[in-house]
Amino acid sequence: MAQSEPTDTERERQALRIFEAALELDLEGRFRHVDAACGGDGALRGRVEVLRRQFALKVSRHRAAHPAGDPSTPEGSQAVVMLGVPLAKER
Repeated sequence: MAQSEPTDTERERQALRIFEAALELDLEGRFRHVDAACGGDGALRGRVEVLRRQFALKVSRHRAAHPAGDPSTPEGSQAVVMLGVPLAKER
């Protein structure tokens, strides 16, 4: 029996898993992880890139609302700043 194509929901979950795993890695590790996890699947890579851009926008907004040294900036904001690094090399 042939393997069926994943549903949109399954693809979305797959892209989210790739994105979340990449956040745990250093910059070069992120590049390698996204390359390996997406392989030649341009649609999957594109969805991971959309997630990265959405997240980067949220990080930018967070930075604007909570400048460095602002006492209202939540504990652990350094982690949020670190996560704004691109996940994939610009092509």
